[in-house]
Amino acid sequence: SCDKETTCAIAHKMLPLISMINAPGIEAFEYFNNQRNNSNWTTTDSSNAKIVLETIAIIIQALEKSYCNKKN
Repeated sequence: SCDKETTCAIAHKMLPLISMINAPGIEAFEYFNNQRNNSNWTTTDSSNAKIVLETIAIIIQALEKSYCNKKN
């Protein structure tokens, strides 16, 4: 089962960073930020969660690439 409360809380906390760096998928973070009072998981939640995860993966890859470039 999916934990919408935790997903919304994480999206809420990450939204300022995602906005600041103008990351792709910001709409999905905004979606979950606006869903904090709704605990029922839907198919729309699943598609937005996938975007959130993809965005986080992109950020991690960019940080890893930056770290490796600075290390060498």
